Amino acid sequence: MSQWLEYGIDPDGNLVSVERVRRGKTDLKCPYCQEGLTSKKGEIKAHHFAHTNATCRAVSAGRDVELPLFDRFNLHLTPKEYLALLQFEKKGADSKYRFILEAKDTIVYNPHKGSYGGWELTKLGKVVCRKLSMN
Repeated sequence: MSQWLEYGIDPDGNLVSVERVRRGKTDLKCPYCQEGLTSKKGEIKAHHFAHTNATCRAVSAGRDVELPLFDRFNLHLTPKEYLALLQFEKKGADSKYRFILEAKDTIVYNPHKGSYGGWELTKLGKVVCRKLSMN
């Protein structure tokens, strides 16, 4: 389990690795609490982000904060795509993100769903949306 926060979220909602930014205060936010981050790039400890102000509960509790859940499955969903997947689970497919979510194997068109067919979550999509066990 990693104790280091290695990714922040930029103003456009994309994940950014600590390796892609300079040392010091950044315009990135914590993926868990949305607070500001400072890049720590010393020579002893691994490069990581620290909260500019108070540390959030997810980090201080020692949770696995290396990457948010939606990147654990090599999906590389941006936070906007992840939110679109959660929205899909509740309300159906948004045409803006449908192709991306289908390409990342989180949704699929089922011609047998309902009278005319429809979009539904794949098993991977259900895992990410916490609707299916990771087993």
